[in-house]
Amino acid sequence: MLRQESSSQRPPSEILSPLFPDLVIPEGLAEVPPGEFEQEITLETELPLRDYAIPALVTFQRQRERPESASFGYQAGQLHLELFEPGTDTAPENRIAVFKAALNVERSRTDSPLQDGKIHRFWNIYTRKVTEDKRQNGLGTIGFLAFEQVARQLAEKYPAFRAEWIEVRTMLASLTKMLIDQPWLQEQGLRQYAKNSSLDFGYIPIKKDESAVAWVLRQGHTSIDAIGMNDAPPQIHLYKPFLPKQ
Repeated sequence: MLRQESSSQRPPSEILSPLFPDLVIPEGLAEVPPGEFEQEITLETELPLRDYAIPALVTFQRQRERPESASFGYQAGQLHLELFEPGTDTAPENRIAVFKAALNVERSRTDSPLQDGKIHRFWNIYTRKVTEDKRQNGLGTIGFLAFEQVARQLAEKYPAFRAEWIEVRTMLASLTKMLIDQPWLQEQGLRQYAKNSSLDFGYIPIKKDESAVAWVLRQGHTSIDAIGMNDAPPQIHLYKPFLPKQ
């Protein structure tokens, strides 16, 4: 079974108000129009902060269900978040961060959090990028928080978007440190890599990648561009339970 959240953990959904208070999940995603492969809707919104607001685009995509392909895997949808320079519009040249995730449907495999041979739905965050001059300003944290909130809203309106877990694959120490479950770090004797924050995203590695976490953290990489061919750490597969299967 999926690991349950620690009782001492304060997950994002319990401690934060909506980051996009004006965002309303759109109508029209209940099904894909006949003869079409996908239905896509993009909404413009903003993320209000104390002194300014960050313009944002949220793209929802529903893809045609293909149950006959579930054993091999297919995408049932996408969710994209784009953040833009405060005081500008949502033109591509003003983008400062982007997060993209695919809603995958597939039978569990040897590298799945659940290895029960059953078919599961889960979010795979495959793109997360903050422009270089905006890093270390909290945009990565904001992106992951916003993704979880919007994904929950989406699943409440459309059960087809209900995902059992969220997963990320990374070689970066910075991302691992931000997402990793803090009680798990202590259990593994890695207390020195704990972060000074009450916010715990609660991601843990799949079983076969547990031993690689210390290596990735020791390497300390904060950018893919800085990783050389001869010192590349292993890619670790992190996940967190999200919405239980109904």
